[in-house]
Amino acid sequence: MPAAQRIAELIQAYADVIHVVDTDLIAAGRMRYVSAQSGSTLVGMDVERRAQSLAYPAQPLAETVGLLRAARASTAALLRRIPD
Repeated sequence: MPAAQRIAELIQAYADVIHVVDTDLIAAGRMRYVSAQSGSTLVGMDVERRAQSLAYPAQPLAETVGLLRAARASTAALLRRIPD
């Protein structure tokens, strides 16, 4: 495999990881919104447009993963407090 192709694949893999984290963060925010607003409606999003506008390959991995960990911990605590 040519080096340029390998680099392109690594960049894409990195962007995919950031995309998954970003989507998880959006979900955490949406869960908070829905739990706080009775009768709320979730609005869809254009994930391709979001990926392009946020330039995922330029996002810092360590900080982004740190956000994911914090959001998941906070959201899990919130969901445990919501009555059935």
